Amino acid sequence: MDKIFYQQNRAKLLEKVDGDGLILLFGSSALYKNANGYYGKTLDMNFFYMTGLKTSSSILAMWNENGKICERLFIEKPDPDEEKWSGIRMTSSQASNISGVEDIAYLREFDSFLSTISASPVGKTLNLDIPVWFEEDVPAPIDSFVRRMRNSHPDIIFNSIGDIIADMRIVKRPGEIECIRKAVVNTRAGIEEMLTAVRPGMYEYQLQAVCYNLLYERGEMKAAPMVASGANAVILHYSESDAIIQEEDLVLIDFCPSSNYYAADISRAFPASGRFSHRQRELYKVALDANKRMIDVVEPGMSFQKMNELARQFLGDGMLAIGLISSRDEVKTYYYHGVSHYMGLMIHDVGNTDLPIPENAVLTLDAGVYVAEEGIGLRVEDDVLITSSGCENLSDSIIKEIEDIEMFMAG
Repeated sequence: MDKIFYQQNRAKLLEKVDGDGLILLFGSSALYKNANGYYGKTLDMNFFYMTGLKTSSSILAMWNENGKICERLFIEKPDPDEEKWSGIRMTSSQASNISGVEDIAYLREFDSFLSTISASPVGKTLNLDIPVWFEEDVPAPIDSFVRRMRNSHPDIIFNSIGDIIADMRIVKRPGEIECIRKAVVNTRAGIEEMLTAVRPGMYEYQLQAVCYNLLYERGEMKAAPMVASGANAVILHYSESDAIIQEEDLVLIDFCPSSNYYAADISRAFPASGRFSHRQRELYKVALDANKRMIDVVEPGMSFQKMNELARQFLGDGMLAIGLISSRDEVKTYYYHGVSHYMGLMIHDVGNTDLPIPENAVLTLDAGVYVAEEGIGLRVEDDVLITSSGCENLSDSIIKEIEDIEMFMAG
């Protein structure tokens, strides 16, 4: 994306924020330096969405002054001595070229700016990006900032705009979709590399390393996949990766590489031996058929609740057919998560899931079967783009048919 993308995002945000007031977005929730003198390094994705800057040591201020849109970006001042320790800092011209913000100042000027603008009508209301998932609990650094401002300006009004930005991020524009497509290409390469490399007797972390190294070679952000073999795969967020893969194991991988911070999220399962057993084939087909049926029916305007109902229905059909369950009430025993979530700058991206799904949203369709008593867990997960009439499977090129997996593993 170019600076026009970020300028449009900021203009839209100002339009959506009711009334006057100052909008402040922090590059990191760690607003101030730590004991060693360095700013926080965890980049806030809403800040990135509004600026394109990959440095967490920045603050964006926006306000409307007599009908004129005003923007100021505060960045770290270049310092040759500090840069020897913490890396080269962005220049004013670089920050402006990326973000499209013309007014660039240094972080040391922020307190003075805040003091001045707080004395004006604009500064009587502060609109802060308080993440929606914190609900009533405000992150500690933002809480400290709010307390400081309330102590010095007791009449100040605070608004949270995190939910506004979250809903803006649901609908993807062409540049964002292209980033996700690139992430999917990396996912395919990583999965095929693992299908080639897997051998009974290797550790799960050794299979992880195959993907890790591939992304390093491609110059992309590193993202080790979840690798869960045998009974470990019934744990949705398995993280130990220290088990030895056995010949009879089905191996589940959940892989989420990214491109320009936009993530893919793909899951596949395959037999360590290269051939599905009869039972593995039976269970895999239940998830695969449900995944494919979901791709056929999902469309704009559908709710997440409806998608979950359909997923349970489709999985229930398959489970009943093979005798895994005798009643649809038992589906939840073998499938205990939702079928979908939004995707974008986070793997589980933000956005109000109580609202109908709009066109140009990107989300996952994730059907699974987890039979703990048999030591088998698997899921088939694809990433889809919601179109005007249905959806496009962005990960359609990543093999998932039983015969294709076995043929690929056979070389």
